[in-house]
Amino acid sequence: MPAARTAFSVARWLALVIPLVDLALVLTGVLSLRTGILVALVLELLLTVVLVVEAAAFRRAYRAVRRSGGSRRAGLVAGAEAVWPPVVLRLARAEAGVIRALWWAVRRRSDVGPGDVPLPYVGRFRLVLGALTVLGALETVVVHVLLPWETARWVLLAVSLYALVWCSAPACRCSSIRTCSATASSSGSGTCARSPSR
Repeated sequence: MPAARTAFSVARWLALVIPLVDLALVLTGVLSLRTGILVALVLELLLTVVLVVEAAAFRRAYRAVRRSGGSRRAGLVAGAEAVWPPVVLRLARAEAGVIRALWWAVRRRSDVGPGDVPLPYVGRFRLVLGALTVLGALETVVVHVLLPWETARWVLLAVSLYALVWCSAPACRCSSIRTCSATASSSGSGTCARSPSR
């Protein structure tokens, strides 16, 4: 089973890397356009097989968690862990954390339960983050106005707005710790564990 999983992982990455190499070879003239299209069609077939296998693995992991009484969210997480590489999972979790932090900030609430103490991330970095956000917004406007190429201007606008979201998200995020009474901590009853970062 580990050998099949390794082979599948290699095939997944090859399905992403080879089309880029194919495109580079066609653009540099090493491959003719006809050969490049033929290679691209074969790669699309390989990518379709990879996607079908990944969908089956996702479904198996999702159903196993749901059968054991897990929530829908836990099933989705298990399915993603079954098919995505760890690097992609970390990136997806970071994205979800940013979106969740901004969602709580827009609603002017904090994702801290009763009995928890909020611990904001920014503290002394608030000034630096504010300056980065303001300068990033100014740079976005200047680049959008001065760049002569229409397509590049809109692509850079989208990337700049995305970067501004990432700059403003840390100001909205916080961790929390659960407070507990001295009797609960000394007797061992009660939970006094740190909750995950928000």
